[in-house]
Amino acid sequence: MNRKATFESAADAAAAIAGKPEIAARIHALESMDTVITGLFTARCRLGLGLDEFARRMGITRRELERIEGGTDADLSPNQLKAYVRAIVAAVMEHIPGPAQTSPKARRMATKRAAVLA
Repeated sequence: MNRKATFESAADAAAAIAGKPEIAARIHALESMDTVITGLFTARCRLGLGLDEFARRMGITRRELERIEGGTDADLSPNQLKAYVRAIVAAVMEHIPGPAQTSPKARRMATKRAAVLA
């Protein structure tokens, strides 16, 4: 009688087929890395920043940025991650008007809205 094996994930199945349990952990690590890279890539695209401009903001070459976003750089360093996040945050902050950039009327309306929400 043939029993069907069930696995919780594709990583577990690959580890079972290869007969190497450590493969599952490596695949899970790569999957989570891909999720981070995909989220960062999506944020950059939504901000409308091209590869050249964003690489400049990060202080790396366009080629390095392409490797990171392509998921081929599985050894994304903490410094690269920090540089990417800092560049995203800086780009977002550029789109948020500060008090000096808003009109007095807009500031009054924002204050009234905040009071209603409080």
